[in-house]
Amino acid sequence: DLLFYGEPGSGKTSFIHALAGAIGYNICVVNLSEKTWTDDRLQYLFANCPSRSILLLEDVDSAFVDRQAEIPRGYTRADAHLLLSYSGLLNALDGVMSSDAQLVFM
Repeated sequence: DLLFYGEPGSGKTSFIHALAGAIGYNICVVNLSEKTWTDDRLQYLFANCPSRSILLLEDVDSAFVDRQAEIPRGYTRADAHLLLSYSGLLNALDGVMSSDAQLVFM
């Protein structure tokens, strides 16, 4: 797992696309700023992402901002515990459910 940090437009995503092309990997892009992510949904994604692929987790820094204040449509405050948690993200990154020959970039 690799974490890239930098200003927008500094080439982080372009580098990942170039790397994928050079090593013949597919890219699976996941935008974690979407407020409907759950721990189970992320675990499922990691378990079913094809081998020889790069899993690109976009907007990790905004994944948990205002989670309690902003409950998505179709959810209630009582359902807030079902949404993506730090623990769920770390468990998915832990690699138990991930497939072989998979690279994760954040």
